[in-house]
Amino acid sequence: MSVPKLTEIFLIKEDSVGNIVNLLKMDPSIAREFQRMFGKFAFTMASIRMADEKRDPDWSLEYWLEATFGVASDLMRLLKAHPDQEKSVRGLTSDKAKALLVGHAASKVDFSGRSELDFPDGFFWVKLNSETERGLEGGQMQHCGNDDRGDLYSLRDSSRNPHVTLTMDSNRQVHQITGKQNKAPDRKYWSYIKKFFEKFNAELSPKASAEDQRLIRTGLTDYLK
Repeated sequence: MSVPKLTEIFLIKEDSVGNIVNLLKMDPSIAREFQRMFGKFAFTMASIRMADEKRDPDWSLEYWLEATFGVASDLMRLLKAHPDQEKSVRGLTSDKAKALLVGHAASKVDFSGRSELDFPDGFFWVKLNSETERGLEGGQMQHCGNDDRGDLYSLRDSSRNPHVTLTMDSNRQVHQITGKQNKAPDRKYWSYIKKFFEKFNAELSPKASAEDQRLIRTGLTDYLK
């Protein structure tokens, strides 16, 4: 019969309903629900819920579960991949917890030898080849990180942080160009975008040219002509 390690005993005790109630002051019925939904991550997810509730007392549990369902799923997926980061996210709000974990996971992605276009200041364009890379792009850029109209390309700085995401299909049609939070890219990145278009002989799709008001209002559409 194997003897549990002290760390395992600690986690079992810490994630018990009693500890969620006693240490986080969560209602017992809600603590039991967290234990049912999140299992071994119950304590961590409960601490994030309590941080969100402290920031916004009117955020009901039902609405929180609905609003953070995707975040909670991402958090547990990332925690499974990086269990050493679990304690670092406890007590953070849901958005800060996800940003921390996404940043940690993204730092592990190796883009060596994969640059599609390099710039003297260290910026580069890279094609996102996997679901993991696209998911991390979405997390860091705060957009969906997915587009079935073509391949995603990311503009990265010398520290590998993303600043612009675009979608280009096999016909060199670019269907979207987006900055963080689905906003138009900052003007300081326009020259990198134009160089991408020049290298790949790309052009904006007719629909993007005519309907993407983010690009039209800022003048990026005209800049790329």
